[in-house]
Amino acid sequence: MLKAYYQTSKILTSGKERRGRKRLSHSFLKQFLQIYNIYFGGPDAYIRRIYGDALLMSSIYLTSANSNSGNPYHCVSGEGNVWNNSISRSYRDAPFMNYFFSGTDNGIVIGRDDIEVTSIDHKLGNQIEHGFTTNTMSYLGMFFDTEIVVANPIATYNFERLFQNNSGLDIVVKEIGVYCRTYTNTDAAYDFCIVRDVIAPVTVSTGEYFKVKYTFQVSV
Repeated sequence: MLKAYYQTSKILTSGKERRGRKRLSHSFLKQFLQIYNIYFGGPDAYIRRIYGDALLMSSIYLTSANSNSGNPYHCVSGEGNVWNNSISRSYRDAPFMNYFFSGTDNGIVIGRDDIEVTSIDHKLGNQIEHGFTTNTMSYLGMFFDTEIVVANPIATYNFERLFQNNSGLDIVVKEIGVYCRTYTNTDAAYDFCIVRDVIAPVTVSTGEYFKVKYTFQVSV
């Protein structure tokens, strides 16, 4: 059985971390199923990108290598799967995880919309953009397991991201999600939303960090 969990926390300017409870995500989206149907031999399908348009995707875009990205649907960590861009994680004891600098159209993303999730959502309702001005937050790196963690009968994959409020004003986070990136064999990037969750609102004051951790879990 495949499940996803998320946990959010806030890191105060004092450095103290206030963690929320680990919660079950109910919010895998249509794009997630479409991509994996194609990956496992299903027919080509039009999949809606985060930009609103639908593109005809085939297995070649999900399983074949290109010049930059290797096997391109290794997406939730940020920059494709260019693993040699990673550096050792150092902000706390977890040497089994690596750190990725990443864009805002792939990886974990955050927003301010609390409209109920539907399976046909194709993006966050109102994404908080990267920046240092009003209504923006700094999208920092992604941390991710370098290997799937197995503790029979459960296997898990963890990834998380930090965001910092440098806007000068409080920002309320109400939704989180996962954007993935895949490439064509001509290196064109396609970005899709595969998970969206509406959370209990978290107010992040200026100078504070917000952290989101997702866990994908398979059990037998």
